[in-house]
Amino acid sequence: MVHTVSNTRYRPWRQARQKWRDRFAIWNKTATFASYIHDVMAKHNHLGLWGEQVAARYLAERGYVIMERDWRFGRGKPDIDLICKTPDGRAVVFVEVKTREDDVSQAPEDAVDMRKMRRIGRAADEYVKMLDIVDDLRFDIVAIVGSEGDANPQINHIEDAFNPLLV
Repeated sequence: MVHTVSNTRYRPWRQARQKWRDRFAIWNKTATFASYIHDVMAKHNHLGLWGEQVAARYLAERGYVIMERDWRFGRGKPDIDLICKTPDGRAVVFVEVKTREDDVSQAPEDAVDMRKMRRIGRAADEYVKMLDIVDDLRFDIVAIVGSEGDANPQINHIEDAFNPLLV
């Protein structure tokens, strides 16, 4: 004999899920958290875009030919900030740009960890296969410390910074 309560099973996870939905609805109505996240993310993304522009200008002034900016293969896949040719035209350079307002807590280039190196390597592999590139490949990091108002941000270009096959 099976005992049921009003022909439904007891599902505690549904109650927990509804409780969190109710909390989020109250939180979202106040809009303080949502607007806070929007402001922080907007500032962070804006700083990153500014850093990529500064890095592209820096490399172009040194003779690099910018081939792609913010290249990504597929939706939600890893991206490559800059893809360029060396001044002598012998190598294709995949550049990761890291921008920080200050380098007190961590240098920008230290934010490129092994996981990020592997992702850049996978994206570069797709790019090379897609365009049948036979040139030499190089992976650089451009670290920028400063903000949009700075006339002279600190720029550190690390050539041949890593090899994704070795990480």
